[in-house]
Amino acid sequence: MLAYLTEKEQQIAISSLATSLQNALNCGRHIYAIFEPTQNEEIAEKFLITGVRYTELLTEFIPEMEDVSPRLVELGQDESFDTWVSEVALFNGWCGIFISNYDLPTLTQHAAYLSYVNVSNETEPTIFRFYNTLVLSDWLQGLNDDKMTYTALGVFSDIFYLKDFPYQLLHHSFDGKTIYTKTLNLLQQPLILPLENTYHPAPCLHTYWELSETQNQSLAQVKRHHFLLQAREKLIKQKPVLKNYSLVAFHQLLTECIDSLTDIGIIDTHFIYSLLDLYFEYRQAWDKLIDDISDILRNNIGDEKEKLAIIANLLYERNEQFNEQVTELSEKA
Repeated sequence: MLAYLTEKEQQIAISSLATSLQNALNCGRHIYAIFEPTQNEEIAEKFLITGVRYTELLTEFIPEMEDVSPRLVELGQDESFDTWVSEVALFNGWCGIFISNYDLPTLTQHAAYLSYVNVSNETEPTIFRFYNTLVLSDWLQGLNDDKMTYTALGVFSDIFYLKDFPYQLLHHSFDGKTIYTKTLNLLQQPLILPLENTYHPAPCLHTYWELSETQNQSLAQVKRHHFLLQAREKLIKQKPVLKNYSLVAFHQLLTECIDSLTDIGIIDTHFIYSLLDLYFEYRQAWDKLIDDISDILRNNIGDEKEKLAIIANLLYERNEQFNEQVTELSEKA
């Protein structure tokens, strides 16, 4: 995501995170990150090159996941690894940062029981990636509703991670009873972490976490959010959209378009991608023809390929009309 920022903005964002982490490390804070080694080749390679020690969260329950299980690693072992976390991993959404007063074995046990959970109406425990930066913020809503936030996450004093933009940081902090959440703009305000350990008793899990129906429902938006970010990356690579929109404006338009399509009942991802291509290619015409497009998409006659062809033709014709009008006005001027 750093590529969306200017060089100066990149330096500010990276410096803000790196300075905060280094200050906390210098004061003896326990700072952890959790990685999926299979998420990206660079992750596994970095662990191999630096040789940092880590624990695996799922191998106790699923031995065959050895080497591919989520890895809990404490920062402060290798300077190059810490730099990579603050300059690369965080900005790619490959990890969040978890600060705790507890040592690695204790935290490993707690995090393991959060990662392999019992779910309502399921007979067997299932893998739950609570540490994923997309999952965590939505899961917190369900935890708050169940009044279970502190039981689940009270072993951490601070949790932070990048959200939708390369400067938007979500920071959750615990004071022993309550969780506080702030959204920071790293380009405008630095991340300030407490530099002293504030010990408070927190429950350490000794059995699988029970993922209630309330918590499960709070995760309903995770897939949608994941698809939104994937679509954003794909469109930015394929089209020069950021020449016409700021990242925030493009993100907002993309969100509105995806929401409108899913409200109509469009769920096939390839079909949605094709419609998004048309939306940003002919946005002015799309806005004028939105009612006609909605009717076509709701109509049960014809398959997706046929509907796409009809919509593309309508948009092209309307766009040609716009161009003709612009030409006529230019000639008159």
